[in-house]
Amino acid sequence: MKRYQKLFCLFSLIGCLATSAFGQNVVVDRIINANATWTSNNVYELNGYVFVTNGATLTIEPGTTIVSRLPENITSGDPCSALVITNGAMIDAQGTASAPIVFTSIVDQPLGTGGAGDTRLWGGVVILGDAVINSRADDGSVSNPVTDQIEGFSLPDSQQDLITFGGTNDEHNGGIMTYVSIRHGGFDIGGGNEINGLTLGGVGNKTTIHHIEIFAGKDDGVECFGGTVNLSYICVAFNRDDSLDLDQGYRGNVQFFFTIGRFFNDTESDNAPNEGMDFGGEWDGATTPLNATPVADYTIYNGTFIGMGNTGTNGAFHMRDNARITLRNSIATGFETMIKIDDPVDNVIPTIENNLWWSHIPANNTAANLDGGGAINSSSVYESNGNHIADPMLGGISREPGTMVLDPIPQEGSPAWFGAGAVPDDAFFTQTSYRGAFGGENWLLGWTALDLLGYLNRNSGSGPDNEIINVSTRGFVSDGTGEETNVGFVITGSEPANVVVRALGTGALTDFLPGANLLDDPFINVVRNPGSPEQEIIASNDNWADDPNWMLLDGTPLDPVDGNIPLGDNDSSLILLDLAPGNYSIQVIAADGSADLTGIVLAGADALE
Repeated sequence: MKRYQKLFCLFSLIGCLATSAFGQNVVVDRIINANATWTSNNVYELNGYVFVTNGATLTIEPGTTIVSRLPENITSGDPCSALVITNGAMIDAQGTASAPIVFTSIVDQPLGTGGAGDTRLWGGVVILGDAVINSRADDGSVSNPVTDQIEGFSLPDSQQDLITFGGTNDEHNGGIMTYVSIRHGGFDIGGGNEINGLTLGGVGNKTTIHHIEIFAGKDDGVECFGGTVNLSYICVAFNRDDSLDLDQGYRGNVQFFFTIGRFFNDTESDNAPNEGMDFGGEWDGATTPLNATPVADYTIYNGTFIGMGNTGTNGAFHMRDNARITLRNSIATGFETMIKIDDPVDNVIPTIENNLWWSHIPANNTAANLDGGGAINSSSVYESNGNHIADPMLGGISREPGTMVLDPIPQEGSPAWFGAGAVPDDAFFTQTSYRGAFGGENWLLGWTALDLLGYLNRNSGSGPDNEIINVSTRGFVSDGTGEETNVGFVITGSEPANVVVRALGTGALTDFLPGANLLDDPFINVVRNPGSPEQEIIASNDNWADDPNWMLLDGTPLDPVDGNIPLGDNDSSLILLDLAPGNYSIQVIAADGSADLTGIVLAGADALE
């Protein structure tokens, strides 16, 4: 395929992201009681609660986008939207690194329009099963076997079976989820009755869950209520409560878990103050009685937990309620405190070995950085047993989109590269020589919102060669204050790449951000080596029609309407460039003579194959 033909296909792709022009928006029924398949050529819209029931399997193709209506726009009467795989049903959602499955809000269209402050726009994804749980969340009387109703829902008594979980089958199979990104969810219906990003209630160990991202969630990132499901390659970014919450007798394994907290007091989409991350991990055992059986027993290896990193009062781990916890080969950094351990019940004491601790508060990098009770109030869990107080020397920590600074791979010379203990001899675990969730490969690249929005350093470790993948972000331009939008991207590999650079303004975004203050006329500069002494502007453009490359092979101008993207001469800017490998930035400002010098713009870059 020749260059300009590829370009025309790219226009079609961008248009599909914006308008679903090659498919349609399909509003999903409340009850799915027979096998169903959601295909990548459509966008599926959740209008309130959606339950998969009757032993049905919901199959979701790679590359499919599922959006949820805003709470105030739901016509079903439910307080929010959520997808629930009920006990006995299954999900088959096998995304890939190049074609992830995305659950998000309807306002996050095109994908990447939403930011880290856009939370509580819908509920989340829930899987329920009949694996064993040891107690009820409401401290109520228990049956044999113990069952419970998952939190976050308001349903009449006649529909409680839709949210009931627990039983006797630890080998329950709720299906498979891989390369799935869940964005902008986490809804609280009142009194702490909340839906998490991914909720797993009584889910068994035959269920497969790996490469999952929770981005900008209001409540916990991932929460397991009992069950035995195993989790690997999990990312929780900028959520507003605990990143990994385990309770009600959970007995599973976790490896390769990454989380980063948002800055304290950032404003959320509902203009409420951000209470910030609570704990990187809140790890419980039971409710009533605390020594309920089976006793919670779980093992966590190779976590990288990054806190809020400022004055927020957040802690890395809270361990309590008679849980047998093993934490090894992990990194905790950027938290005010590291470990809070409640008084043990029945002498159940956590095993904490081969970890690295590093607070952003220098005075807290001592053995005293432990909030424990009774027999556990000892430095032995903090600075012995292979644990060390040391800077993990991560490649970069950033909470700003478009900067491409966030790099969780340890630098050369980091103590994270040695000191790891052996993992259990179990088919689930992967033996590593390093501590933390990342070795030489950044497994977040290519499929996460963190990558899409330009947080991640794409020039670190190994990852996709000689490409960029839909790097984009929503930003704000203000002529009066000199505020501009900058989107960073990196071209890896050794060969030049064809890249289309874009800034979409009023004409392209009006239908998707109705009522928003949009930038009337964006102007783009493409900067090589941004922030360095060698920084230079290598290309500029005021509108897409100014670039002579926007032609079809026969020499006629490319009609953007035919490409399914509503561009006008003055409300969007695009440039087609051949760029050598290296670091770049898209700088967006208001064009000279613009009628509106202030407003929202969507900027980004795409590589042409």
